[in-house]
Parts: sequence; structure tokens; C-alpha cells
Amino acid sequence: MPPSLSHLFLLSTFASLALCSFYCKNPGYPCLNGGTCLYNGECNCTSGFRGFNCGLDSSTISAACTVECHNKGICFNGDKCYCTKDYMGPTCQQAYDFADCNKSSMKIKAYRPTEFNGEIFLMQSMFGCKLTEVTSTIPGYKQYELDVPHDSTGPCKLKKTIDATTGDVHFEVNVSTIHHAGQFGMYDGLKTVSCHYSSRDQAIVKDVTNHELLVSVTTSDGNTQNIQEIQTNDVIHLTFNPVNLPGGYKGVKILDLEMYSVQWNEVNSILLLKDQCMTQKADELGYSVSNEVDGYSGRAILKAIPLFENVQASVYFNYRLRFCRNRCKIKSCPSQSPKPMPMGEIFKHQGQGIRIV
Repeated sequence: MPPSLSHLFLLSTFASLALCSFYCKNPGYPCLNGGTCLYNGECNCTSGFRGFNCGLDSSTISAACTVECHNKGICFNGDKCYCTKDYMGPTCQQAYDFADCNKSSMKIKAYRPTEFNGEIFLMQSMFGCKLTEVTSTIPGYKQYELDVPHDSTGPCKLKKTIDATTGDVHFEVNVSTIHHAGQFGMYDGLKTVSCHYSSRDQAIVKDVTNHELLVSVTTSDGNTQNIQEIQTNDVIHLTFNPVNLPGGYKGVKILDLEMYSVQWNEVNSILLLKDQCMTQKADELGYSVSNEVDGYSGRAILKAIPLFENVQASVYFNYRLRFCRNRCKIKSCPSQSPKPMPMGEIFKHQGQGIRIV
């Protein structure tokens, strides 16, 4: 490898993470049967097991089945169904997110694991349009609902379109799930739920998770935006700009920031910011991370230090944000502990002192 390559720091703003119903780092979404939760939120299964959560014993898969497994479910033990990550129920007939398309309203429903302590709400208003928990009809899950009238004119108003040719009426709304109340991360999702009124079909749910709809992210050296590579030890400016935040919010700040790199199936990572403050590990390794706000945007400034020595490997970032009603404020973080100086070094290079008055 030419020596110059060891000085290049390749930057990829974000990896493609598991932006869907299952992310094993969220509470209530474990990897089963000894499976390992990977850095990207997917499960790495032990031998003999498969499925998104390693919950299916391969030896039990049945060619002949007495039940019909829907939505690409897999039959096992002759009469049971193992569902994909977006469906549940004895025959995988029930989606985790759905709606009842009623005559005068659209009742949005969602099931979540019992460990779920986040929030589900319509994007128009994080506070005024929350789904509320009700008595669950399926054991082992929490159930949430919100009934929105078709003629609602308030913050929870549905988007309505009418086909000029057929007269069919279509209602839709964006529903967001966050797994930590008041926070937003790459492992949270956005779905469009819609009802089409002609044949009164079941509601359509589409995963439209695209975090650029909420925030845009730029990487620069302080001058040029969208840099793809930077010299080692130069400074990276990672900026989160609000684009289409939930109703009532204007500003963004960074709560947690993690950097990781993948090389030869090995993952190296470091948590740079935790609860808005630089971690001790990041300080010890010389990343010199600064967490700031610039107007309504959140920004992290850090030194470009590779995670693999002498290897030209891209780095990626994972994050968790908090939305603010106005401009955000960064909390005051404690100073990192001063590094000890070896005995004998204190006066070794003593020059002319500076008097502080």
C-alpha cells in the first residue's frame, strides 16, 4: 500500500442501518437462541438458527403444514408459523402497524413489545397527536391507538385526495415511532398509513423511513460541504440541519454520537458523545470532540482519527438527537480529568512564567 494512503481518512456520512420494525439494540427486540446483536442492529445467528431475530430452529421447518402462513411466514413443527419482522399472530396475518378504515374515521393502531417505553405519534404534532396505550388484544404486546375523523381540521388532520375520474377518496398520514421518549435516532422509523375508499380495502402501511425528511446531514472541513475524504488529524464538521421536524419543533441538538468502521468483517467503534458530552475514551484517544448548536442546527466538530491503523477504511456515524421547540441549548459538560504528568517533567522545560492578576 502506498504510504500516502495511510494518511487519508475516508468519510461516509451514514451507513444504511436497519430502519424498520426490528433493531436489536432497541428495548424489547433481542436476538434469540444465543444470537449476537451486531453494530447495525441485525442479529448474527448461531448454527442451526435463522430468521431476523434467530428465533427459528432450522430443523423444525416443515414442508407440509396444516396452517397457511401469510406474509412470507415460514411453517415449522407442522402447524406453527414463524413471521417476518413486520408481522405477528398465529398465521402472521397481523401487521404491527395498521389502521381500521371506518366510515367516518381512520383508527390507527400499533403493537409494540412490552418493553417498549417510547412514543408513537403523527408527524404533524408530537404532543397533540400521540397514539395512546389501550388494553391489548394480543398477549405479550402493548397496543396503541388513535382515532382520527375524516373531517378533522385540527393538528391531526389527515391528508385527503379525491380521484377526479373515479371519485375514490384516499386518506393518509405519516406515523413516527421513537424508542426513547423525546429523542430521535437512526433506529427510529416513519411509516405512511393510508385508507382508500372504493372497495373499502384494508389499510395500506408503507415504510417510508427516510431521515433526510426530518434532518439533513452535511460533512465538511469547515469550508467545503459534503466532503468524502479528509486528511488524518484534520477537523470534521458534522452538521444536522432541521428540514421537516414534527409539529412544534424547530431546533436539533446531538445527544449521542458513535463512529465505527468495518474492515475484513471486523468492526471497530467508539462512542464520541454520550448525553451531549465527550466521552472519556474519545478524550483519551485524542478526538477532541466539540458539541455545538449553530442557530437551529446541531453540530459536532472532531479530529479525524482512523479506527484502523494504516488502513484506508471508511467510517460511519450513528446518532441520537433531541428536537427543541426553539433553538437548542447544549448543557455544560464536566471537564475531562487532567492527564497525569510523570515526576520530573513539571520543571524540565520551565520558561518565563505568566503572572495572573
